[in-house]
This record gives sequence, structure tokens and C-alpha cells, in this order.
Amino acid sequence: MEVNHPNSAGDNSNFFVGLIYGNIHPLIRLSSILDNDFYKFTMQCAVVSLFADVKAKYKFINRGEHHFPPGFGEALRKCVDAMSELRLQPEEKAYLFKTCPYLSPAYIDFLAGYKYHPKEVHIEQNGSSLEVTIEGYWFRTILWEVPLLSLISELFYITTGQKRIDDKEIERRTEEKIRLFNQLGVTVADFGTRRRHSFAVHQLIAATLKKFHGNSYIGTSNVHLARITGVKPIGTHAHEWFMFHGAYYGFKMAGGLGLENWATVFQGDLGWHYRIPIPQIFSLSSSIKNSQNYLTVSAMILVTRFYLRKKRLPIIKIWVSIHFTNLLSSLMA
Repeated sequence: MEVNHPNSAGDNSNFFVGLIYGNIHPLIRLSSILDNDFYKFTMQCAVVSLFADVKAKYKFINRGEHHFPPGFGEALRKCVDAMSELRLQPEEKAYLFKTCPYLSPAYIDFLAGYKYHPKEVHIEQNGSSLEVTIEGYWFRTILWEVPLLSLISELFYITTGQKRIDDKEIERRTEEKIRLFNQLGVTVADFGTRRRHSFAVHQLIAATLKKFHGNSYIGTSNVHLARITGVKPIGTHAHEWFMFHGAYYGFKMAGGLGLENWATVFQGDLGWHYRIPIPQIFSLSSSIKNSQNYLTVSAMILVTRFYLRKKRLPIIKIWVSIHFTNLLSSLMA
């Protein structure tokens, strides 16, 4: 029985095939615990600090209504189990200390001792339907989501026998796009980890973006790829942060308390999203009314910090954000 691995073209170091119970099951091994979105680590840092006793549950939603082939759940189970071997390496720990000074030394030490517990992930396949849930303490389970989705995506391409375009064509298309972005003066960042075809393709694209970056490509949300390609890890917090505050405190408090707790942990060093928090999750009017006052206070604090550092551009950005918020609020009064 032959398996064509669609990662193709030379680099399949993170993949091998095992023979189990007469069937061939692909086993994908992630090469780093940092192969994850940056905002997952910043949020984990905040959760460890403020909400260490909170439990969470995640559920996989098959938005595309894909049909998973027989044995997919078993193959995914083995990939998830293999993640228990991942550990933060000494050179990765040094990288975080140097590149991310807003992550506390206590948190980085915590991450150095962290390991995935596969028992937190429950996988069940019924016919072509796949059910995946993650359950446990939030400070532990928060790192599962992105790598788990990337594994599901890569496994789907492998187990359905799909073949991809070759490396040269991937490089050509990526170069063409980043050159166009440069011509248009558009700033872009890579946030493709959870939806990637494979790590090999993701790495190739990240390297090509770095090579032809110009003034457009500013970095990637994938911390592992940011480290090995020498670009900035991009991200602050995700919808998840405000969704938790909505569930824990009520949605009317989610915006203000979410920002306040973020400021408590990072003291403005990592920044905020200056937009109204998550109007697509909560009502727009309540998001504006309950975050307006706090945004104004945050702006005053950050203006002082940036003034002392003689950085004027961020002050302008803050001023525009606050007045835009006030304008929206007056329009909805």
C-alpha cells in the first residue's frame, strides 16, 4: 500500500508513516512547542497570572462540512499523543527572553516546564463526521487550539490523497503577491498556522515573504517561524480573551474588564487593540458604551509612556482611536 505525501519536494522531515493494525496511518510530529500563534502565549501568560483556577472547554466546528475518511480520528489521535514530547528548548527560551521582554520571567519559566497532556483532547469519529473537544484548566488547554487545527488540516490533505503544487510555484506565487503588496504600500503579516496545508509549505512561504519583504511584510504570528526566519512575532490577544470575560462577567462588562485585565498583566508594554472590542460577538452599542471610558484612561497612560520615550507616532494613533470611539458613541446615543 503506497502513500503519496503531499508535502512533497524534499522536506518531509516532520512526517513518517507507521503500519498499525494493517492500515497505514500518517503521523505528523510538530517540530517545536513554539509552532503556535503568538497571541496564544501572551494570553496564556495573562491566564496564568489572573485566572489559574478557571476551567475551559473547546469544541471543533467543521465549518466546511468536510467528510473525513475512515481512520482519520485514529490518525489524529496518534498525532495529538506525539505532542506530549514537545518541550521548550534552551535556545527557544533565550529567544523569548530577548524578543519578548513583556512576557514575565516567571511565565517563561512556567512555559519551560509545560508539556501537552493528550488526555485533555477527546477525539471521536462517526462515519465521516469528526468530533474533537478540549477540556481542562484554561492555562493548560489554551495552547491546543491552533496546532490541533493545523494537524487536522494537514492530515486531511494527506489522508484524502491530494497533491499540491511544487515548491518553485509556491515561491513564484508568494513572491508575486508580496511584490504587489509592496507596490501598493500594503502592510501584511502571516496568520496562517491553523489553516496551513503543511508545515513544509508554511515554512517555504514564510522564508519567501522574508526574502522579498520590502516594506510590506512585517512578521508572522507563528513564533517558531518568526524565530527561524528572523522576523517579528505578531499578535496581542484574540477573540477568546473577550469571549471568556463575556462568559465570566457578562457581555456588558467584557470589553472594559478584558482591556483592564490585559493592562494589569502587561502594563501597556504589549499594547491593546485600539478598536472597539469584538462588536461581532457582542452588541456594538454595549461594546462602545462599556469600553469608552477605559479606552480614554488607557490612552492617557500610553501617551505619558510614549511621551517620555519621545515616540510621537503612537500618540497620534491613540488620539485618532479615542476620538473615533467618541464619534461612534455620539452617533449611537
